Amino acid sequence: MSSISLANVIRDFSVIDFRKKTFDGGPSMGLRLRPWWFGRGKKMYSSAGGYTGTPWQPYAMQRGRELRYVAIKASIYRRRGRRFSKKADLLRWMSDGERLYPSLTNKSDPRAIYRVNRKSINAGTSLPYAQRLGTTGSIPAKLGGGVYPGRKLLGIEGAAARDMNKIVKKWYTAQNKGIQKRSDRAGKL
Repeated sequence: MSSISLANVIRDFSVIDFRKKTFDGGPSMGLRLRPWWFGRGKKMYSSAGGYTGTPWQPYAMQRGRELRYVAIKASIYRRRGRRFSKKADLLRWMSDGERLYPSLTNKSDPRAIYRVNRKSINAGTSLPYAQRLGTTGSIPAKLGGGVYPGRKLLGIEGAAARDMNKIVKKWYTAQNKGIQKRSDRAGKL
């Protein structure tokens, strides 16, 4: 299982339950961040890590083994009647055989992790190899061998962090408005 705790990123708010509506009746922190989390995965893939603040390094194509990997992967796509693009498909698999991408981009995927607790929100994927892909490693010999560059899949930096902070600020503002309304009503009694 590879996941991060969003609560660590958004800091520990005392006496707040991330599962409950805001004091003004708006959506909970968990409901507000869920669409952002899965959209974050899509933007991460489409920007090759740029959106999450850690651009993915390209494969070292000057080496023979990495070139074999590209050739083998392209032949797999061709045999299935699909077009292969080094830019779009090298870090992904065909949609009907892919597991990692849907687990980080689709809230309905059975391998997707998004759990909201009282004090934390854990998000990620249940696929155990996702963490390993964050560091440089070996391409299996049956796929040509060679080395793949590590790519951070659970990062929240750059534009992703800014977008998340906007959501947190809206939640915080809603909390404060609700607290102010309750205070005003109590003062009228």
